[in-house]
Amino acid sequence: MPAATQHQRKVLKDVSAGTDFTLDPTASFVSEVNRLALTLGWFPGDGAFHLLWMACFGTPPSSRQVRACKPNSEGSVPGAPVDNESTENESDSDETVRAGDNRSNRVPSLATEFKERAEYFGWSKRSQRYRSERIMFLVNKFEEFFDPDESNLTTWQNLCHEVGVSPVPSSITQCKKALGRVHVNLVNLLEHLRDRTVVLRTFSSNAKLTEYVRQDRSRVFPKEAAKMNVYIKALLERLFPAW
Repeated sequence: MPAATQHQRKVLKDVSAGTDFTLDPTASFVSEVNRLALTLGWFPGDGAFHLLWMACFGTPPSSRQVRACKPNSEGSVPGAPVDNESTENESDSDETVRAGDNRSNRVPSLATEFKERAEYFGWSKRSQRYRSERIMFLVNKFEEFFDPDESNLTTWQNLCHEVGVSPVPSSITQCKKALGRVHVNLVNLLEHLRDRTVVLRTFSSNAKLTEYVRQDRSRVFPKEAAKMNVYIKALLERLFPAW
């Protein structure tokens, strides 16, 4: 495999600033990218891991390459070569396909990102661990955009603005009332916030929202999340009829 370019070495140097990571010139560059990601706590499939890979190689990691990033029994990371042909031919069946997207700059969908994380840790899809980790995953993603401080009027107003409330209310109480009349899918909202090419869909009724969610179970936002974040609680709706 070709030696790392000056650009690639600079990316790793900048990203690793403040850590004890040092580039090993004897190791493959791919394995060093993987090692740095793990040092920073960026798991394969995470948005941060995706962006690091993009910065280094200019193309997103394929599912095969992501799976190759899992440490082996000795704790080291294998250095799978970058294969542009296999990257281009990798199946997109496990990703949310967004019309008009360029694969080289697409942010992975939430479903794909969590699927890769679950595979990395070996969480069974039917297990309670899988469900609880998905809840925390979605709550943490939501809080990347909205400060969890429920007394922050600006955050309430930002949320109103994002879901199309107009005019934006001038008090927290008014914001809560306005959000209670909005029908949006929180997974779709998060996808929109992460990637502005994803269209945010609003619905005229709970029934229309329910119909949309029923088409794809990855759109279900767990009700337990409402207990952890007041902004999620303001928008999360029960689906009728219940499943």
